[in-house]
Amino acid sequence: MKFAINKKMIQKIFLSILLAFTSSIFSQTLDELQFNELVHDFGRIKEESNESVHVFQFKNVSKRKIVITKVETSCGCTTPDWSKDTILPGGMGYVKAFYNPEGKKGNFQKYMYVHINRPDYFTTLTIRGDVIPRPRPDYAKSTFKLDYGNLAFSENMANFGVVLSTEVKEKTIHVFNYNEYPINIMSIGDKPDFIEIILKDSTIKAGDSINIVIRVIGNKILKMGDDFSRISLITDDPAFPEKSLFVMSRLKEDYSNLSKKDLKNAPKIKLSNGPNINLGSHPVGSKFTESVTISNTGKKDLIVYKIAPTCSCITVNKRSFTLKPGESITLVFTYDTINQMVAEHSKNVSVICNDPTNSEFNFNFRIKVTN
Repeated sequence: MKFAINKKMIQKIFLSILLAFTSSIFSQTLDELQFNELVHDFGRIKEESNESVHVFQFKNVSKRKIVITKVETSCGCTTPDWSKDTILPGGMGYVKAFYNPEGKKGNFQKYMYVHINRPDYFTTLTIRGDVIPRPRPDYAKSTFKLDYGNLAFSENMANFGVVLSTEVKEKTIHVFNYNEYPINIMSIGDKPDFIEIILKDSTIKAGDSINIVIRVIGNKILKMGDDFSRISLITDDPAFPEKSLFVMSRLKEDYSNLSKKDLKNAPKIKLSNGPNINLGSHPVGSKFTESVTISNTGKKDLIVYKIAPTCSCITVNKRSFTLKPGESITLVFTYDTINQMVAEHSKNVSVICNDPTNSEFNFNFRIKVTN
């Protein structure tokens, strides 16, 4: 019982200190600037409207001169302005908030932090509202599904799937300008040499569209297997100047034109075990290895371009190598069961090589993780 009473007393003392500290901070705020309001709600505003402006007025209720040193904002969509003159005791001043709804839609809440010539003082002002999106033409809604700032895209991902080393593939992305002014594509950012971006017109007129053709050239891709590239379009769109396009491809050698003689003299991969390997049961948290020997039984150099586990729980001592005819190499796969669920698992490791009869395959590891 004595402990319980002491505990309550400690809680009361802590609460008293906290209230005193909070009151001290609040009184500091009131001692300096007194705003007519700290929060302004613009209500519902249209995306196509000009900047919405609100003026927060304040009075210097302190006994000293005050200068607003800076006003910081939580978003680039909000631009501040404020009284630049020295404000005498009893004098009035203002902080303006300019909010640009272009490229925005839905509810918003943004902040401005007002600093004065006192290091430990600032006031937070809040603006909020709801942006009504610009009406979209009915004929454009079905094609241009992705809003991207003041532009709309049919998509921003060009997935080419498998690209043979002898192939050239193209995809077209459609871009529409819903606005009342033209938007220009100023430049295209860095990209791999095997990707070409074709623009017949870099200006997208108001209410008009353009096509962006993305071309992938197979014989310029430097690595076999999957590639994921991001390409930047730099525009003069004030909402989002930089737009990102994503290109996915999977390069494979084209062996369709090899003669019977070429196939007979080609490299040939041989595995000591697998590709389906049962690792048995192992307790969670354990780490162990499995070895697989790869041999080249063909008549030309075997190039293993990539060995890629699909799970971070598997690592391998070699990810790429070349074997001359008759040579072998032992791959050591390390399996780590830490953080894995107690269950039966099936994990793959993809292999890409230049054996025309077996250029892509998976090692499949099956394991039962136990307590």
